[in-house]
Amino acid sequence: MADYTIDFEPLGRRGQCSNNESILDCARRFSIGINSVCGGQGICGTCKVQVVTGAVSHPTHSERDALSTAELENGWRLACQTSPQGNCRLYVPPESMTTSQRIQVEAMDITVPPEPAVCDYKVELPIPALSDIPADADSLLQTLNQRYKLQCRSIDIEVLRSLSPSLRSWQWQCRASVRGAEVIAIGPWPSKHLGLAIDLGTTKIAAY
Repeated sequence: MADYTIDFEPLGRRGQCSNNESILDCARRFSIGINSVCGGQGICGTCKVQVVTGAVSHPTHSERDALSTAELENGWRLACQTSPQGNCRLYVPPESMTTSQRIQVEAMDITVPPEPAVCDYKVELPIPALSDIPADADSLLQTLNQRYKLQCRSIDIEVLRSLSPSLRSWQWQCRASVRGAEVIAIGPWPSKHLGLAIDLGTTKIAAY
C-alpha cells in the first residue's frame, strides 16, 4: 500500500490517500462534501471529478457507462470508482459538491461607530512672520495638539523630508494623518482618505 498526496481544487484542500482507497473515501476523511447519491456504487454519476495532473486507476465499467468517451479523455472520473496511483491534482466542479462554495456579496447594513487606528485632521498653520519663524514640524504638532486636544510628539521621518515645501505649496493648510502620538502622513486639504476593514473569521473572510 502506498500513500499519495491529493490536491482538491478549487477548495485548497490537500491530504494523503492510499492507492487502495477511493477518492470519494479520501475526500470524506478530509471533510470534503462530494455528492454520492448511490452510496459509492458508481451508479448515480453525481461524484464526477476531473484529474488535472497525476496518475489514477483505469476506468471501471461503471465509469464507462456513466461518462462519455470525451469526458474520460478529458480526465473526468467518478470519485467513488477511482483510486490514486501517484500524487494527483483534482478539480471538483460545483455540481459535485454537497454544499456549494459561495462568495457573500450582501450583508445586513448595521451602523457601527468607527474606531480607526489612523485619524485625519484638518490643520491650518499660522503663516510664519519674520519676527517669529518656528520650525514647521513644531508648528504642526503644536497646532494639532491645541486644536484637537491630542498628544502628538513626533512626525514620521518620510513626512519630515517633504514637510516644508508641501506646506508652502498648500498655502499652510493640510490633512494630517495621526496614529497614536505620531503624524504618519500629510496631504492637501481637502483630499480623500480611503479605509478598508477586513474580518478574518473561522470559515469566512469579509471585507468592506
